[in-house]
Amino acid sequence: MIAGLIDYSNRLNAEQIGPDVSRSGPFCMHQLKKMFGTSRIAASGCDRVVSQWPCLARHISVIYKDQLFSVQVIGSHGETVSVKQIDQ
Repeated sequence: MIAGLIDYSNRLNAEQIGPDVSRSGPFCMHQLKKMFGTSRIAASGCDRVVSQWPCLARHISVIYKDQLFSVQVIGSHGETVSVKQIDQ
């Protein structure tokens, strides 16, 4: 699943994702730019949502048994880390 999301993020950054279309016409796909690389920043009174597009993040956040981990999924040269390496 993670490998598929990384591939989708890469295709989204390269603007290779076409719009969804219904009989009445194409849907606005602008919201997809906030799908990856978006964070909520806690602030007094009102939190802020910060998005970066294209998404340049090289890691994902994983929550497992109440612990938070940062897992690198993009290598130093922009290559996708293998599924076997992610599992480790």
